[in-house]
Amino acid sequence: MNDFINYYELLGVKKDATEEEIRKAYRIQAKKWHPDINKDKEASNITKKLNDAKQILLNETKRKEYDRYLEELTNPNYEKLKEKEKTSSRNTNNNYQQTNYQEEYYKETYTKWEYFMTYLKYYQTPIIRKIIAIILVVIETIICTILQIINYLLALILAYGGTLITNIASLILGLYIIALIFSIVTSSQAAPQNLYDWFISFLILIIGGIFILLPEFILKFLIEKMPIYLSNLNIFLFKKAVGYKEIN
Repeated sequence: MNDFINYYELLGVKKDATEEEIRKAYRIQAKKWHPDINKDKEASNITKKLNDAKQILLNETKRKEYDRYLEELTNPNYEKLKEKEKTSSRNTNNNYQQTNYQEEYYKETYTKWEYFMTYLKYYQTPIIRKIIAIILVVIETIICTILQIINYLLALILAYGGTLITNIASLILGLYIIALIFSIVTSSQAAPQNLYDWFISFLILIIGGIFILLPEFILKFLIEKMPIYLSNLNIFLFKKAVGYKEIN
């Protein structure tokens, strides 16, 4: 699980924010964290990160690269499980690109835990609210970690057992089709006799086809989409726990 507050989160804007929304958010946050106004020890560091966020998100090329970096960072299992299907040359190219993104942006990423420590140390909120925030953050982290582990185990099971399920379903469906055709050709009593019998036969064929395609579909969902959803859920729950508010 990649627990981080990215540039969008740092500014308090959505990922599809316009340039004007980014500029507005930057002005608000920059004023709030300017070292001449804000005497917190982290003010200078946060101001630097805000400047980096503005430079990246207001540059069309760099923003596209950063969005791609975020996609790869929140979905580590995808690249790992796809390695088997890639050629070595393409692997080298992808790894090179990913390394470039990591070197350029990772050191500037404002992590969830850095934000949380700043919140606990410097935010002017009642101590009881901070205690509640600690409890909620621990709970949401445990929940999201468990969900991540379950997702990984399911993907692992399907990665190694999905082929077996598909082969068994294909074998059973193939035998059923042969038996169905034989019964029709020979006009045996086992052949469909009425509309209801034909409906049941087609239903069996459809269910068999689903069992053949389902493992691959689920595996693709688990390794491509689910890690992103879980990461987004983690950040969403974290923001709720500490009372993080986005700038409208």
